[in-house]
Amino acid sequence: MPRLNRSSRLRLALLLLAVLLLYGSGLTHTPPHLHRDEAVIALQAHSIATTAHDRGGRFLPLYFRMDDLTEHNWFQPQIIYVTALFLQVLPITEASFRVPTVLVGLLDVVLIYFVARRLFKSDGWGFVAAALLAMTPAHFLHSRLAFDFIYPLPFVLTWLWCLLIFLESRRPAILSAATSALGLGFFSYIASVVMMPVYLSLTALVLLATRNLSVRTALVACGGFAWPLLALIPWLATQPTFVFDVMNKYGVGARSVDMIGPGVHSFNDLVTNLRQRVNFGEIANRVTLYWSFLDPAFLFLSGGYTRMTNSTRLVGVFLAPFIVLIPLGLIQMVTAHRTAISVAIVLGFFLAPVAAVLSVLEPYASDRELAVMVFGVLIATYGIQRVLTWRRPIAIAILAALPLHFLFFQFHYFGDYHGRSASWYEWNHRDALETIIAHENGATARPVYLSSGIEKNIAAFWRLALIKKQRLDLLDHTTYFNAKAIDLSAIPDGALLFVTIDDKPLLEQVQSGGFREVFRAPEPADDPVFFVLEKPSR
Repeated sequence: MPRLNRSSRLRLALLLLAVLLLYGSGLTHTPPHLHRDEAVIALQAHSIATTAHDRGGRFLPLYFRMDDLTEHNWFQPQIIYVTALFLQVLPITEASFRVPTVLVGLLDVVLIYFVARRLFKSDGWGFVAAALLAMTPAHFLHSRLAFDFIYPLPFVLTWLWCLLIFLESRRPAILSAATSALGLGFFSYIASVVMMPVYLSLTALVLLATRNLSVRTALVACGGFAWPLLALIPWLATQPTFVFDVMNKYGVGARSVDMIGPGVHSFNDLVTNLRQRVNFGEIANRVTLYWSFLDPAFLFLSGGYTRMTNSTRLVGVFLAPFIVLIPLGLIQMVTAHRTAISVAIVLGFFLAPVAAVLSVLEPYASDRELAVMVFGVLIATYGIQRVLTWRRPIAIAILAALPLHFLFFQFHYFGDYHGRSASWYEWNHRDALETIIAHENGATARPVYLSSGIEKNIAAFWRLALIKKQRLDLLDHTTYFNAKAIDLSAIPDGALLFVTIDDKPLLEQVQSGGFREVFRAPEPADDPVFFVLEKPSR
């Protein structure tokens, strides 16, 4: 492939600028609030940025234990280290926590341009694929969250790009770079623990089909994949329960009837539970689960009916015209462009749900198969090639539907979804907690009482708010309480209270004068859920 000329570089720069502005705008508007997972990730990133230790005191750990969420809950490291890097220069705000993921999304658009440019041997088709990924609803939505769901995508794209280069150059160093990307991607998101070895297997198939598989290339490919995983050896030696903690969280070795069952604490437990799962009913459940991830209604129309952190429920993982473009792309790949790489792309598309199928029974959890977007966009690009051979009015209608449906998605995302998704993003902690901090302006700090009624992660949100406002001293004046069990007379005069809509005894005290309402946190489309009260001085 020739180098990019000046015109192509300019067009690529303009495309990336447009994507950056689109993806990075309104990060504190939609999603409307910070999710609890985003909050605890931000806390760990801040701890690494300021002390080089996690919140449990571990020095630069390989994985992060998230006790703020649930006990024995471990997160992959990349999002925390990347966020910590950005917090060296960005202020502590909700938007800053989401900026790194925006840039990961931008990197995906850059990489798929180079993958498609080499795959189709055309700058123009590179731009088509980049634009299709940029307009993919699931990619846009997940690129605006401080979650690690899209972190595997740059590694998958780098693998494809390097594999394409290797097939032209036959340089072992390029093959090593391809599989090294997979090895590094192993630490990007939990599903990558399963999917990166799957892509390594696809690499072997491509090498075999192109007559490049030899002892030397096999060693190079496996060595590239293995060297990043060497970090697991000292980690597992110091964290012997880590593997079983992760298995128990994601239901590996559990029966679908009880989701995560009694727990896996040894390899004997794992073998026993796996034997219980090998039966007709369990296999049928997993086949049904697999189909849910490739259901056309889910992929192209609704995006599923589960968590609204994954979908707006009115737009699919892909834009609606993909329901035509992907089947056409598959036909085009079989009839006109049948190569080892095209077969790998097709297999990548249909194997994308493997990790999700092996986990807990949660259909339509698109966050666990987001690599499907990479392969789906490349297949759809082949589909556009097919469409362009049709009569011009039909081709124009299909292609014009792409930006029109994306505009509809944008209107819905920043409109109705902004309001309807508030509960999925934990309601308006920020304004309520920052109101309490703003009222702590006296010479002596007032007691703060935080209700744990419907809010199980209030401690994480409170610490994050204090870090933002540089008031960690208020932790020494904070009490967490259950509104149904607390003795109201024991609350000192002048105390500030964070309460929820479910804390009826306290809210009723406002009417009788026992407490004064200071603030009710507004919601975009619902009644307030969080309130700030003050116990007046007698």
